[in-house]
Amino acid sequence: GINWQTQTTLCDSYFSSIKFANSQTGWAVGYVNGLQTTKGLISKTTNGGNTWTRIFIDEDNTNYRVVYFKDQNTGWVAGDYGRMLKSTDGGNKWIVQNNFTTNYLFDIQFENENTGWLTTGSGKIFKTLNGGDNWDLIYSGSSESIYQISFAGSNTFYTSGSKGTILTSSDGGIVWKEINKRIGGVYRSVSFVDENTGYAAGLYGMYLKTTN
Repeated sequence: GINWQTQTTLCDSYFSSIKFANSQTGWAVGYVNGLQTTKGLISKTTNGGNTWTRIFIDEDNTNYRVVYFKDQNTGWVAGDYGRMLKSTDGGNKWIVQNNFTTNYLFDIQFENENTGWLTTGSGKIFKTLNGGDNWDLIYSGSSESIYQISFAGSNTFYTSGSKGTILTSSDGGIVWKEINKRIGGVYRSVSFVDENTGYAAGLYGMYLKTTN
């Protein structure tokens, strides 16, 4: 990460999430700025990011906020107003799955082939046990936006969110508790490298670190 090179610039496109399945194949999502509306955008590269192809433009007024592929074929994109799509062929075809919430969707993570997590803009967390075919609501105890979720091992999870909210679960996501709240703070991202060491970052240059 010492040196970075610009590979593609699209002036009418705004990207918010990128995911690579391997060194060559990756997807980026966001939206295209139209005359009066925004259209969800999915782009794909098969040559390590040297070139990108628009593979899907959603005609609905939406913004895709996150993309997650668990392998080269199976993946999801999600965004505003509960809009969620699933692909099983690398993004050539997409199936709408937004029938379980109308909230903004911010993050998708899978801990294994079948078990995955979805965070929203109203404190709701959804969990799947069958590879994303069905999503069940998990009570988080918070009404704040949950922007990201991180798996720390041994059934332990952490989330980052609005108003400086950090939640944790130590029983596989069944029960959640609030361990940090800073009014005015917004933690957009959280990442744990093991069960004890983790980082959170957000607006106005805020960084947090924990070792316990």
